[in-house]
Amino acid sequence: MFVALACTVAVAACAPAGAGQEGGGAGVPLGAAKEDYVAALSDMEPVTLGFGGMTSGPNTPTVQAYVRYGELVDEWSGGKITFEFDFGGAKLTLDKMADGLGQGRMDMGTFVPAYQPDEWPVANLGASLGFIGSGSPIAGRLALLAARLDFAHSFEPLVQEMTEGGIVATMPIFQNNEARMHCVSATPLQSLADLAGKRIRVADSGQARMAEAIGMVPVSMVNAEMYQGLQRGVVDCAVNGVSAGFTGGYYDVVSSWTLENEELVWTQTATAWGFGESMWNELPLAARQLLWDTLPQLIEGQVEASFGSTWDSLVAARDQYDVAVGEYGADVMQVAAQQHEEEKAAVAGNAEQQGVTDDGAALVARYEDAYDRWYTIVTEELGYTDTVTWGSYADEFDPATFDARPLADRMYEEILLPKRPA
Repeated sequence: MFVALACTVAVAACAPAGAGQEGGGAGVPLGAAKEDYVAALSDMEPVTLGFGGMTSGPNTPTVQAYVRYGELVDEWSGGKITFEFDFGGAKLTLDKMADGLGQGRMDMGTFVPAYQPDEWPVANLGASLGFIGSGSPIAGRLALLAARLDFAHSFEPLVQEMTEGGIVATMPIFQNNEARMHCVSATPLQSLADLAGKRIRVADSGQARMAEAIGMVPVSMVNAEMYQGLQRGVVDCAVNGVSAGFTGGYYDVVSSWTLENEELVWTQTATAWGFGESMWNELPLAARQLLWDTLPQLIEGQVEASFGSTWDSLVAARDQYDVAVGEYGADVMQVAAQQHEEEKAAVAGNAEQQGVTDDGAALVARYEDAYDRWYTIVTEELGYTDTVTWGSYADEFDPATFDARPLADRMYEEILLPKRPA
């Protein structure tokens, strides 16, 4: 059930990047009741928005969370805004979503700039820092989600690039996955000797460089090619979401996970989330505000579904599929740490070469500071645990009691509220 946000601090709202005022109409104050939104939209012509970027059908938890979000918007708009979901990317696959949003072929949803690095150089520059942070499955993931969104909205060249691409990027970096390594090997690959020469599917250039650093052979594959690539022996391993191991059926073709609890090994390939600018600018102001004000519910639903799917996956790995779980050895973590330092220096240099900053090192430091601040918020202020490990997650995590709303509200208040349409 939607609970309106109570704004305790006065914030000067400004329109999000890419948002014009063509739709016009009266706005709705922050914290308004459902009846206020319904009344403000009573004269609006009903619209059905295409909602894309889903790689699975309607029965997976994350997609079900999107459907519930759609029901919420439908209810709070008085039936004036409904969604048509593109389940499984039947109309537009995930790798085509960025173009689809920019060209008006899809109205809203997830897209992956990493699939088009030449078209989204700044987005990929920002996303390439996704190895910074704790690898812990609860506090580490939550801090990464918030820190990357905070950094993205404060990094004006990134927001501008999205705008020029015809996208109103509500979340220019939306980090809700947990990229780890699973392999066909029955025994987890943990040492440099284990990894040497193994072919691994990667999703972005940062993952490719890490694969080479630890002695593996990177193979670029989009999600749609990964299952058959593992099944047919094209690759030995894949960097993939832990939850996807179960929901994507990968346990039929892989037999082990190698996970990290301290520092991350793999760059967490970032998705993004937004609206097509052409559609957005045609909506009345109150409609844009409703879609913006319900972003906490969108975040809440996606995080809870994702964390629950991770739990389902690890329980299934243990109880149904006998998938082994191990951790990287100290030799791998040492090489990974060295590679991360090289990556930071490369990002700093690339940022200066691209002209997005005069001080690349300061940009990297800003990202690190954002992560440290949000990790403190997550663990000390909001009370999320940092003691659960990947090895104990199946036993200690409880999806029935996990509540992502406190973090979603805090993210809205600090990051999204200042850009509320006005």
